[in-house]
Amino acid sequence: MEGQARTMKVAAEFLDKGQYYEFSVAAIHLVDLYMRAQQNYKDSAVIHTATATWCTAISDDAKRDTHTYYLLWARMERAAPPKSRKELQEEEEDNMVGEKPRGLPNNKALHRVYKMPPGTAQKNFEEYAQGYISTLFADESLVVLTKEMTETQAALPEPDSKRKRVAAIHRQPNHCLVTVWAVDPYFPGVRSPPEGFDKKTHIQKFSSVIHVGLNEQIIDAAQFDIMQQCLNINTYELDRAFPSTTSAIDIVSLKKELLNPFETAEETINYRKQLIAEAPEDDKLICEIRKALSPMGMPPGAYMKEVIANMNDHSEVIQAVHDFSSFLRTKMDLCGTKLDAMMKHPEDYALSLKAITDIECSLIAFETPEVDRDE
Repeated sequence: MEGQARTMKVAAEFLDKGQYYEFSVAAIHLVDLYMRAQQNYKDSAVIHTATATWCTAISDDAKRDTHTYYLLWARMERAAPPKSRKELQEEEEDNMVGEKPRGLPNNKALHRVYKMPPGTAQKNFEEYAQGYISTLFADESLVVLTKEMTETQAALPEPDSKRKRVAAIHRQPNHCLVTVWAVDPYFPGVRSPPEGFDKKTHIQKFSSVIHVGLNEQIIDAAQFDIMQQCLNINTYELDRAFPSTTSAIDIVSLKKELLNPFETAEETINYRKQLIAEAPEDDKLICEIRKALSPMGMPPGAYMKEVIANMNDHSEVIQAVHDFSSFLRTKMDLCGTKLDAMMKHPEDYALSLKAITDIECSLIAFETPEVDRDE
């Protein structure tokens, strides 16, 4: 029993380093029960002091920042051809086999989620990921950072003639493709959990939303085809949950859901509405409204007008635009009357107001029946 109490105490101290104060309090509470049963009130007093410190930290929302989570996917450009009997024998006889960089472990793709400090930029994590994967290869130039989502292709066929064997010497090298993107903890029915939630929750599932048919984040509105845009919603299940003794956990299962263009538009609009709803009602609210009106870097309101023009016969999508427009008008009235947005952020206010007006006019134009000129 004493050993278990000591283990729980060490666990509480470990969780404290990651600011998992709720878990620390729960673990140390069990130790406190044991200490009082042993009438060791001196150590119990120390435990109560630590508990008070953790409870104070829990109540300070300003210091409860959520960790940043990134997914690392490293895979070979092509599958490796099966090794010959001679190559396998040479590996068995090589005493330095464990010390030489030989590529990805077991020639299998790395698919894992990393927990990083709050505010870690994706560029910084990309540099870390590329540096880490490079240590696995004797030739670091084989490691390529890419945003493409291509899977590993089949191995090249073995040459069946002398001429083909000579040509095979000059084949393109087999690169290791490294892709990184941000993922969010997944909770069914909850789109955007509050800040600091991951300090008191076991997280074993993550999700990400990936645009299909869109190569760049900022696009040319004139070349935008909304009927080619789809969202790919991926849900990942990890081998174990955070918090853990490691900051990286492998993915054991992946569930993919591809939305059609109409579902994609509805999801995009509803998500933008929620972003505004969650934004604090201060002088920065108008800036958030302008961002929400500009999916994928398009001019404010342009995306919604494309939705109305191409999907006006889909009632669910148009209803989402209606709700978004009414919600925006309420928020704009708040920005204009109480938050003094016209004076503090005149450009954001003007562009947002024009965008909302354009959306409303587009809705009216498609919903008003044409008048027969002969009447």
